[in-house]
Amino acid sequence: MVYLDLRGHGRSTWGDAADWSFEACADDIRAFCDTVGIDRPIVFGHSMGGPIVLLYGARHPGHASGLVVHGGFARWDTPRMVEGFRRVAGDEVAELARRDYSLDDDVTEEESARVYAAFGTVPDEEREAGTPKNLELNAHGGKLLLNLDILDQLSRIESPILVCVGELDPVTPVAAAEEVVGALPRATEVPRLNGRTDRRGEDQPQIWCGTRQRTGPDAHTAHMVGKRVAVLLVAAMALLNACDTDPSAIDGDCIARIRYEGVIYRPHDGLNPAAPRGSELGTGDVVDCGEGASAPKVDDVTVFSVKGVASSIAVMAEQGQWQGFYVAEDVPRSDWPRVLRRGEG
Repeated sequence: MVYLDLRGHGRSTWGDAADWSFEACADDIRAFCDTVGIDRPIVFGHSMGGPIVLLYGARHPGHASGLVVHGGFARWDTPRMVEGFRRVAGDEVAELARRDYSLDDDVTEEESARVYAAFGTVPDEEREAGTPKNLELNAHGGKLLLNLDILDQLSRIESPILVCVGELDPVTPVAAAEEVVGALPRATEVPRLNGRTDRRGEDQPQIWCGTRQRTGPDAHTAHMVGKRVAVLLVAAMALLNACDTDPSAIDGDCIARIRYEGVIYRPHDGLNPAAPRGSELGTGDVVDCGEGASAPKVDDVTVFSVKGVASSIAVMAEQGQWQGFYVAEDVPRSDWPRVLRRGEG
């Protein structure tokens, strides 16, 4: 399973915000697969990743062996979204949502938190601090989002596709999923249940995955999952915790390694993203993929300790695309303190 940070997000290159587009992100999926040698992937898109996966399927028909759109959409509809919030949280939150999703009307952090609480888990301050934020992309990306309509392109999709949605999801309601399905060739409907789609991808007690899928020899969900081909995850969600991959075997992004006082630290998918930040230690180097303390430097980064953890074991960076937790290369996962372990700290 491969988790892909979109351009302008996470540890991928941020670049010029003015050059960002949904189409460029869709083409990046094909380019990424070609570069690393992934053939016939199943590509999963959640939330904003939904239209990007749909565009990828339309612009590169047949490249994927399957597509999954979870809580996505092909056309942004602000009135539909506002009514979704009205249905699940009432008139006041619906009006806050309208303002929050408008580019011309600011809301306070407290008001935005009320909107967010209606459709997802509100992250605590420590977790929020560990999430890279490309604020320069907000205005440009927001305009593209509000004007998004790719329904007329979906007829070009050739890959089997599964569309999932929660009935209580106010941002991407069932109507948005039905609109996607209606634009697909040879689509059929299957039953749906109650639940919502969490924007953070975290399991909720009533979460479900209602489905809509294309007909054809490979349309059945069991076929798609059973092929055991590479699965690309596009957008933030927590399926990595549910897969059968051993986190200790995942090296993370080698370009993002950090050198501090002669020690090389690396990211790791098994690290706890909510571990508490400690005090500032100083300036470290972001180093290239070369091994050892002499690896070429590519950037500077401010290094922090992890509260309760010796800096010889792990550190944290809080700067741009390098933001996150890093563990010393020579420290095996069995020696990590509990606070560092995803799902245990």
